Amino acid sequence: MRTIFTKKLTIWEIVKFGLTGGINTVLTFCIYSILVFFNVPYYIALIFDYVFAIFFSLLVNFRFTFNRREGITFRMVYRMAGTYGLLFLINEIFLFIFISKLHINNYLCQAIASIIIAGISYCMQRIFVFEIDKRKTNAS
Repeated sequence: MRTIFTKKLTIWEIVKFGLTGGINTVLTFCIYSILVFFNVPYYIALIFDYVFAIFFSLLVNFRFTFNRREGITFRMVYRMAGTYGLLFLINEIFLFIFISKLHINNYLCQAIASIIIAGISYCMQRIFVFEIDKRKTNAS
């Protein structure tokens, strides 16, 4: 995982990830908020939030952010699901602590968690799902 910190990151790639991540975050936050508004428990709302996020993120980041053109493979889908599974676990723990134990507002907690998760998601997708550093090394 240290390759992400030793290889040069392109500003444009980070900007594109931020744009797609921002759109993804707004959409998933809306899904989460609507479900919580209708009294769906936060942990169930988060599941729906993440299922949408997995597919949206894979499709948009594949073409737009990381400029992949060869086609989405089963390996990428599997790795994206695994990545989001870990992100879901981190998010769920964060919400459990801050909502259930510290009694902080549901919406505020998810807004803060979304920002933290976005940074972790970029690193994991770049290295693990789309294998950007590996691909650049093989192209050299």
